[in-house]
Amino acid sequence: MTQHKRLLELLQSYHGEWCPLPKILDLHIAQYGRVINDLRKGKVNKTKHIIDNHKEWHNGEWCSWFRLRENVNSTAPEPIHTQYQPKLSFAEQRI
Repeated sequence: MTQHKRLLELLQSYHGEWCPLPKILDLHIAQYGRVINDLRKGKVNKTKHIIDNHKEWHNGEWCSWFRLRENVNSTAPEPIHTQYQPKLSFAEQRI
């Protein structure tokens, strides 16, 4: 299975919810940013995917989350105050 397919399947498994970066890193994709960019631009299967990202500063480190938006026809980003709603803190998601 390709890196692109593994990452896409992981994001799809969250059903539009936020996926913490440590879960992506568990896939052992060295250049996950390139893979996300390829998926966004449709370089893999000619389908452009809308992948949002969110970063916050927690206890002296940057924490990141990503999500795949299922509605590929929507290009307008959601307002930032409703965009990010993880179910667990970043520390809890690392476990």
